[in-house]
Amino acid sequence: KHHGVSTKLVDDITDGMEDLVKGDVAGVVCDKHLAQYYLKLPRYKGKIKIAPFAVTDQLESYAFAVRKGNRRLLPRINRGIDLVKPNKQELEIYREWLQ
Repeated sequence: KHHGVSTKLVDDITDGMEDLVKGDVAGVVCDKHLAQYYLKLPRYKGKIKIAPFAVTDQLESYAFAVRKGNRRLLPRINRGIDLVKPNKQELEIYREWLQ
């Protein structure tokens, strides 16, 4: 439905991050502050990168966590964010996928 993107729900963000570093998923969507926390943990340090983005004018924001060295996915995420920001599509995306 969404250009070959599939989702996987996890019970805990740690499960998502574990799947990410094992290569079982290409990315994780979570709260920006959680992503920054995991980025600093010894288990994940140097293995993931984050691409923070805001989806509303509220203070809350989210981040994509991408396995470090994944040079295909991170530029695509950043390009997608750049494409939706000028015309405010991020709010529509937020409502469809994150609410």
